[in-house]
Amino acid sequence: MNVTMRFRGVSSSAELTDFVLQRSARALGRFDVRDVHITLEDVNGPRGGKDKQCKLRVRFGTAEVVLVCLGFSEFAVVEEAFSRLREQVARLHGRRQAFDRRALMGLA
Repeated sequence: MNVTMRFRGVSSSAELTDFVLQRSARALGRFDVRDVHITLEDVNGPRGGKDKQCKLRVRFGTAEVVLVCLGFSEFAVVEEAFSRLREQVARLHGRRQAFDRRALMGLA
């Protein structure tokens, strides 16, 4: 799995980078994911509020999943984004396996 990270207006500390890598491995490790692109951004600058954005783009076989989450802190938004992403990829993985089984049985 190839993980690419981009930080805009958010400090790219070693702790945050390690957290993102651990979270991506835990959420997507059992799936055949090729590329994961992560963008963490402070969308409204010093005004505060729910302004941290995590955008995930994952290539999974021939499919691509894009997910955007907003939150108050970098860690919280990464946690929420990967939790939601794991559910979506699992759903896609299940559909693909069901289609493959049907194709093997001559039903597709």
